[in-house]
Amino acid sequence: MILGNSIREFGMVGGEGRKAIVSVDVVGSEGRMRNVGNFLIKEISSSKLNPTGAGLEGLAEKIEERYFLLKAEFLASKKKGAMGYVPLPPTLRRQDNKILMTDMRNNGSNLVIDFNSFKENEGVRVKNREEIDGELEAASEAALRAGIILGIDAYAIVVSKKSKEGQLYLLDIGLNTFKVDEYKGEKTPEKAAADQIEGFKVLMGFYLKR
Repeated sequence: MILGNSIREFGMVGGEGRKAIVSVDVVGSEGRMRNVGNFLIKEISSSKLNPTGAGLEGLAEKIEERYFLLKAEFLASKKKGAMGYVPLPPTLRRQDNKILMTDMRNNGSNLVIDFNSFKENEGVRVKNREEIDGELEAASEAALRAGIILGIDAYAIVVSKKSKEGQLYLLDIGLNTFKVDEYKGEKTPEKAAADQIEGFKVLMGFYLKR
């Protein structure tokens, strides 16, 4: 895999490091290089919000592990009819301390609204808010079955600029997402997960239009 030119730089976002959208090329079996599209890249490193790098050691590996645990459970839930789709980016790969995932902005046709970008997207209309509430619940419950507590910044709404409808996706399963057997909080895992959902719903209600 070869990372091409940076298309858009987001800089340091949150406490985990730099984010950018890059063009990605791969070398095929015949040695020929082909472009596979634009990907979001997160480089795990200390930042102004996390100057000591607390919690970052091995985080890229943990993100990769959580992604595949969640994907397996979501696929099983979809097969049983408990979920209508898999709320994860179709592709996620780790390269050393970098995480690459499908860019859900889809060449600018979608908005991605998450914990860190609600304010800059204030007033955006999302017509199907009730559906998203249900998707939040389903994703959190399935994640708990996979042994994972999703943090508030795991959740993102991918909104079509054309239809104004959104879908829930999990696009940041880093520092504030935990495996249940690593969780050390006082609340039960179920209560901790529910509180994260409620916090996200409050942000949706405050910043977004129906």
